[in-house]
Parts: sequence; C-alpha cells; structure tokens
Amino acid sequence: MKEPKKIPLNPETPQAASVEKIPMPSIYPEPMRDDVVESTEQAFGNFIQKAKESKKKYELWVQSQNKEPKDST
Repeated sequence: MKEPKKIPLNPETPQAASVEKIPMPSIYPEPMRDDVVESTEQAFGNFIQKAKESKKKYELWVQSQNKEPKDST
C-alpha cells in the first residue's frame, strides 16, 4: 500500500486538489445475507445426512465381518 500524499498544515500554503483519498475499511462487519445462512444450514444438514449413511454402511460391514467364519491356517 503506498503512502498518501502529505498535506501541509500551514493555512497559507495552497492545498492540492488532486490528493488521493484512501477509503478506510468499515469498523463493523457486513451483515450476513439470508442466502449465506441458508446455504450454510443446508450444507450442515447434508453433512449430518452423509454421516448417518456412513454409520449405517459401517454397521452393516461390521455385522458381515462378524458372520463370516475366520480362516485359521
């Protein structure tokens, strides 16, 4: 970021009209839009659903492993 041009404080010195003004960032964060909240909630819901499906598949796999006879050589 480049340094802004300095303006003299002496009132007799003419001030340049072409001084670059740098906008300051907002003090407060921007308000969250509804679509962001909804998409976040939807993504979390999808995550929970996938976790439940994964748990069911794992439980079926564990049951199938318990039913199969183990080969002892």
